[in-house]
Amino acid sequence: MSKIKILIDGTFVEQKILERILGSARHEKINSDYTLSFTTYLDGEITELINPNYIVEENDDYFDFVYYKKGQSEDGELTAEVECEHISYRLNEEEYDLEYFTELGTPVYILEKLLEGTGFTAGTVEFTEEAAYSLQETTSRRMALMDFVDYLGGEAYFNKFTVSILVSRGSQEPKDLTSGRNIEIIDKIFDKRGKDKDGNPLISYTCSLIKPMEINLGDIVSLDYATLEIDVSLRVVSISKDPYDSEFAEFEIGNFVPGLEDDARKIEVNTLYKNKTYYGARISPENGFESIRSDNMARGVFNAELFALQAGDGSGGNWTNKLYFDPVSGKYIFDGELSATLISALEAEFDVTIVQNLYAGKAYIADLTVDRINTSDAVGNYLASNTDDIDYFYGQDGELVFVIASTTGTNTIQVNDRDGNPLYWTDDTYIASSTEVTSYPVMRYVYEIELEKTSIKFQEIDSTKIPVITLGAGTGTDKNGKTEIAKLIDGFRITYYDGVTGDESYFIMNDDGNIISPGINPIDTDKNTVALAFSATKVTRTINFSNIQSTYQMIFGAITVEPDTASDANVIVTIKQNGVTLDEYNGRTFNIDQDGDTIAIAVNTPSVEKGDHTVEIDITSDIASTVAINGFFASVQQFPVEYIPPSPVGYTYALFGGGQAIGSNVVDAYDTSLTRTIPTALSSTRFNLAGASVGDYALFGGGYDGGYRSTVDAYDASLTRTTPTVLSLARASLAAASVGDYALFGGGYTGSHRATVDAYDTSLTRTIPTALSVARRFLAAASVGDYALFGGGRNYTNVVDAYDTSLTRTTPTVLAATSGYLAAASVGDYALFGGGYGGAYRNTVSAYDTSLTRTTPTALSSARAYLVGASVEGYALFGGGSGPSSVVDAYDTSLTRTIPTALSAGRDFLAAASVGDYALFGGGLTYSNVVDAYDTSLTRTTPTALSSARKDLVGVSA
Repeated sequence: MSKIKILIDGTFVEQKILERILGSARHEKINSDYTLSFTTYLDGEITELINPNYIVEENDDYFDFVYYKKGQSEDGELTAEVECEHISYRLNEEEYDLEYFTELGTPVYILEKLLEGTGFTAGTVEFTEEAAYSLQETTSRRMALMDFVDYLGGEAYFNKFTVSILVSRGSQEPKDLTSGRNIEIIDKIFDKRGKDKDGNPLISYTCSLIKPMEINLGDIVSLDYATLEIDVSLRVVSISKDPYDSEFAEFEIGNFVPGLEDDARKIEVNTLYKNKTYYGARISPENGFESIRSDNMARGVFNAELFALQAGDGSGGNWTNKLYFDPVSGKYIFDGELSATLISALEAEFDVTIVQNLYAGKAYIADLTVDRINTSDAVGNYLASNTDDIDYFYGQDGELVFVIASTTGTNTIQVNDRDGNPLYWTDDTYIASSTEVTSYPVMRYVYEIELEKTSIKFQEIDSTKIPVITLGAGTGTDKNGKTEIAKLIDGFRITYYDGVTGDESYFIMNDDGNIISPGINPIDTDKNTVALAFSATKVTRTINFSNIQSTYQMIFGAITVEPDTASDANVIVTIKQNGVTLDEYNGRTFNIDQDGDTIAIAVNTPSVEKGDHTVEIDITSDIASTVAINGFFASVQQFPVEYIPPSPVGYTYALFGGGQAIGSNVVDAYDTSLTRTIPTALSSTRFNLAGASVGDYALFGGGYDGGYRSTVDAYDASLTRTTPTVLSLARASLAAASVGDYALFGGGYTGSHRATVDAYDTSLTRTIPTALSVARRFLAAASVGDYALFGGGRNYTNVVDAYDTSLTRTTPTVLAATSGYLAAASVGDYALFGGGYGGAYRNTVSAYDTSLTRTTPTALSSARAYLVGASVEGYALFGGGSGPSSVVDAYDTSLTRTIPTALSAGRDFLAAASVGDYALFGGGLTYSNVVDAYDTSLTRTTPTALSSARKDLVGVSA
């Protein structure tokens, strides 16, 4: 007897054996249905396991949950009616659809091509003769598979992720069946309109066993039914068995196997050749007639609206018209390149002339020739009655000039070509122009102001051409008010021309590292610095500078004051240079908010003698305050003496939200002291959600709790909850990361894998950028530099998509290993992706720097999936995972791996977040509420536990 087991989808780790079953049936039909249904009593654990994150194993085969209904039995106990489909039904998912298919080869080769990219593999194929198989319309992958099986005249056998094609299933040794002795005939069908392969009428019986006997799908049986006066061989064409009752079987026997007949899919072998590109022809209501290359690089489309030859990118979803007919203008339009040979042929064959001027066939003129370029939108703006300023560049004779131009819109002028000939639109569509006179002159506004803001050109000095960059429009006279940067043979020169007199101020840096210029002295590097931080009501800071070489000096800096109590502070600042008080800072008073503030300092100092100098900064506060003086003292044309950048603003809270226990909307918040509070709960219970931060908000998005969720909850720095616009697509098992002014939610699952990306800005306005390049779930996300990265995922894939601060998507080098259920974290200049599952548990780590270059540092200390990543100053941490594991791996900014103290309890499906000087790991399976905190020294503590034990939750920093 085979009992029903529930496993984790992807890793197939057993979670529960179902013992209390009210009824069950595994049903299979040759080349058709393969399903499992059962009704079970519910307890707390089983209730949580009946969801799409798990699968069912029965009779050493896998089935997906597709439907369940929870209710009560007559005795008042909770029950669930469950329907499952064999995992091969995943081949019906839209992402696996084939637009068309043509292959020539052995049946096992064609089967492998049909299964390519699905995660399924070819098993035994009992057909060996080379075949040609083709589909000419969009078909699901499973339908295509069953069609190919029927085309061969075989029978499909599914076992887990393996697909076999057999000549015949079941035993070929006939088994005797006698009505009333070992079987009961429930009903029978006689159909003389149909014939079997021997010309007999079609017959089928639905039977059930009276006495136990071994009977399986495909078995040949003999049955006494002489009253019909026919004698045929029958087979078991469908069968239902009860996994919990080995004596039960209900089956259908007949002299036929339901199949597919469609000669259109069969192609004579002698018309196909290996490695040749074939063209799929089809007719659809969307596009009419189409002829498509099998590599999706070219397509012809012909219908009432479009007659076009198109180029593709190989994906099958993106097409660009290259030669097409425009029914409105009645013209053919060509978008491509003409060779010199073709131009000559055109001139010889037709009464046309290809002139040297190329006129744009759009509503603007881009004067593009072999020796000149101009990107002005002046003509397009005229057609649109747009008088806004334009900025453009033009290039000619080795010079590139960037221009900003303004017009009042009062005056207009006709446009000429470069030879001075007036241009005319060919008709009132304003699409194409030429020098042939029509009633439609090409016009533009007169731009009264045209300023050359930047130019790049070559300038000859001592018979040598050097590149020169000119910056600024100047003051209107020659070079006055402009700056030039010139690359010399042995150095470079920066020159500024006085806006009034035109006098030059310049310096030159040569190969010796010397700076040469009138009135400018070598940089002084002999500087002394002192400590920056104080805590008192009065502090005095003295900075000594030696050998200052300029008499014109400035003091730059910033004074940060944070009152030690919850009150505003009045701060008095006095600055002295060489004992002389500066007028601008002679007891100058500033009011400092109780939350702290920064005073910016920038003051010219009196002319002084060259040499040693002392600057004294005196700060008095009316209440005790923490004071930091960040700044430098410098002379003109000298670099800073010292500069201390402000510390990055840390997160105020680490939030843990949602989870499965059964379904949770609880949020736990930990502050920088690891004190736990419980803010307003999520607006709906859900698990397998994602989280990210943007601006002053921590966002929780998506999830699942009996249905896929699109809800987004936002918590601000005060832990006040709002609910911004929902995700564009409800989904679970997605990932999230932040970049620039955006929090991104990508990927997920809604019964099929998704590529959707939603972006929320600092105002919580939602936009929908370009989708991921590959649809997937259980992926990971992290940020580095100007990029948010989404990597790996259940599909299974190693693809990485990167989104920059403008939400432009690129696809850097793929991960070093294909994996889903992986984790990601950031440290220094790196985003790291580690662990996961892709046919086996992974310990691979892939690191991406700010240029998206991938390296592979030392692997994790143990291979595992369902782990989680977090960051704490100087480290990226990977904790927990399958096992369950308590291991923590730490990578520093040089990607060196260490192994700190393990988690206090092993667990997977946990969450992580960062706050202040801590990385926190919370929750996990089996239903834990433990929280472990790692500080910047990787010392572990265990703060207050979560308010409720749960798994499949998410952590966000805010």
